[in-house]
Amino acid sequence: MAGMSILEKNEEILKNIHTEFYDKYLEAKHTIQTDCIIEELEDGEKIICRIWEGHEWRLNSAYDPNRAANLYADRYGKWCDFAVLCIFGLSDGKAVRELLKNCNETQSVIIYEPDAGVFLTALEWFPLEDIFCRQGLKLVVEGINGSEMQTVLQNVVTYQNHTLMQHCILPNYDILYTQACERYIERMLHYSKLEVFKKNTEINYAARMADNIMENLPYMIEQSSVCDLERAFSGLDLKEIPAIIVSAGPSLDKNIRELKQAEGKAFIIGVDSSLKALVREGIRFQIAVSVDPRKDPGVFGDERVQNLPYVLDSYSLPMIAETAKKRLFFASGYGFSGFQKLLFSLTGKETGDLNTGGSVATSAFSLAKKLGFGNIILIGQDLAFTGGRGHVSGFEASEEENRKHLEKRTLVEVEANGGGMIATDIQMDSYRQWFEMEIEKAKPTITVYNATEGGAKIHGAIEISLAEAIKKLCSREMDFDRVIAEVPTMFNAEERKMVYQELYSSTKRLEELETRIQGYIGDYEKLIELERSGQQNTSAYRELLQAVYRANHIEETELYLSLAKLYAKNAEYEAAGDIYESTELSVEEILQKGKALLEGYVEGIHICSKQMEEILLPKLPPLMS
Repeated sequence: MAGMSILEKNEEILKNIHTEFYDKYLEAKHTIQTDCIIEELEDGEKIICRIWEGHEWRLNSAYDPNRAANLYADRYGKWCDFAVLCIFGLSDGKAVRELLKNCNETQSVIIYEPDAGVFLTALEWFPLEDIFCRQGLKLVVEGINGSEMQTVLQNVVTYQNHTLMQHCILPNYDILYTQACERYIERMLHYSKLEVFKKNTEINYAARMADNIMENLPYMIEQSSVCDLERAFSGLDLKEIPAIIVSAGPSLDKNIRELKQAEGKAFIIGVDSSLKALVREGIRFQIAVSVDPRKDPGVFGDERVQNLPYVLDSYSLPMIAETAKKRLFFASGYGFSGFQKLLFSLTGKETGDLNTGGSVATSAFSLAKKLGFGNIILIGQDLAFTGGRGHVSGFEASEEENRKHLEKRTLVEVEANGGGMIATDIQMDSYRQWFEMEIEKAKPTITVYNATEGGAKIHGAIEISLAEAIKKLCSREMDFDRVIAEVPTMFNAEERKMVYQELYSSTKRLEELETRIQGYIGDYEKLIELERSGQQNTSAYRELLQAVYRANHIEETELYLSLAKLYAKNAEYEAAGDIYESTELSVEEILQKGKALLEGYVEGIHICSKQMEEILLPKLPPLMS
């Protein structure tokens, strides 16, 4: 890189290592506005100053910026193994560089710079190649790829490491970027809590989700995908037509009949328990969404509910697909990643995902965004116990159970729509926070109106009555029923045949996967013996370490493992939990845990193979030559 400027060197590293980020940086580079200046100190050192409200705010010390960076990093000391280091701000890179010196290869690092102007200034004046080269670094800059923070957190934060998250806010960033800092902290706390919910869900329901995927697979192959639906909507003019998401909160009783005025002039989405209320009131709506793998089948027993098009996840309640009389549109969903890669390798087609915040209403919101609606109206989205109830009328049994369960829930108070405070629980409040983050991220492309007449306030959404929202936004008609009916199926006949042929070989693929894992277990056993006998410096030891590394990344190449793992969640959490949480495990103990994890996967493969023979294979059509 001789002869290149500082900026060119920094850009070259971004181009080579953070390719996707670099592409977005190039798109935004010439539109970035900066309110920064460079102050040169007496000793020739330079610091960034941000101009704000007529004042110059230094982002490093004007006396000795290198020493200041050292002192800042010294506050934190060495990071514990497997920590997630979340740094708010980049500045000139000096403090970040010192923080990274306290890391080893086990930690994940997220750098979030809230100001693209500061980032561009840093690129122009300060060498940052060593920071950008750090293995596993995730770089998020507001104004460049800020919308990807959610994806980054989902990929980095796990149940095993969520208690090991460490937060560093660089000097003066909390003052200059107060609101961004508050949102950043809320996001971190939200994803930490989400991992706890996710763990509980996985431990209790992962096996059921896997069974549901097998039940639903034949319907997925014959029906359409969320990507197909998205393509059908891509050419529609939706400027004067909103999406209305109807949830089953207790306030729905107040305004459900108003939906009659929106028929034909809005894309009305019903979710799970609201479906009974909608058909009971004779509301004509366009599509239903259900993603709960354990939803009460009684919700879908009404023939009118069965006579609706549905958007489902791969793990949704199989009864819906079995009894549905209209079109089905599937998203890939949790645990389906291996099958998604398999389908793509065979056909070049994807099902598509719904970015979910843990509830069916958040999935419906993601659907509305994906389909291109610029105005989204929420009703029945109470996210709280309005009047002490949890559902719209018609769910008396659920309400009785809810009343009994209320005493066991961890309740909190949040702002209510219309003022005052209202009781909610931790889980519903996490959904509220998800909506707020998504609304902020979607501005200014999407405007969200909260026409829920009760419940918790969702910051960022415009409070409005449903009648007013319909009068303001529903000004044109569109035949969405025709659009939905004409969406093509995901696969043609030849593609379906290829997929079915592969699925008939699924148990054989699992046998082959077990053989490979048993080989890795043997590698672990040999490595443990070498560790015990003190042969760490031998070539055999190093070769086995490489084999163990491949074992730890086996899911990247073994497409059926993502499904088999759903039957091994207890083993996965137990083994990984001990490795992450203990600070005193020896190398041998860590190797034993890794071996135990693979042994758990073998048990999961056995169960998965048995379930395939009992659930999936009998539902596949006979193959025609």
